[in-house]
Amino acid sequence: MVRGLVPLILGMVLASSATCGGNPSEDTCGPINSQCANLATDTCGKCMSSCCCQQMIACFNNPSCASLSTCVEECNLSDPACVSNCAMSSPGGQSLLMNSSTCGNSNCSSACQ
Repeated sequence: MVRGLVPLILGMVLASSATCGGNPSEDTCGPINSQCANLATDTCGKCMSSCCCQQMIACFNNPSCASLSTCVEECNLSDPACVSNCAMSSPGGQSLLMNSSTCGNSNCSSACQ
C-alpha cells in the first residue's frame, strides 16, 4: 500500500504547491462547495473545493489522515523516503488521502499544474 501511495501523494503535493493555471472546473463539478470555500484561494483550490470537497473533509476530519497530509506537506518533494515514512507513521489515513488525491488527479490536474 505504501509503495502505491507515494506517487499519488507526491502528485497531490506537487499539484497543491504549484502555481495553478487553467480553468476552474465549475463547468464540470458545479459551484464551490461552501464547506471548502476557505480553500478556494486560487484556480487549483477552486477546482478542489468544487470537485473534491467531500474527500478533503473526510481526510481533514480523520486525525490519521490529517496528520499524514501535514507530514507529507512538510516533505521535500525530491525525498520519496520522507513521504513513505509519513505513510508508515499514519497508516489509518492512507485510504482517505488517496481518495482526495485521486479525485484531484482525476478532476483538477489541469487546474493544479
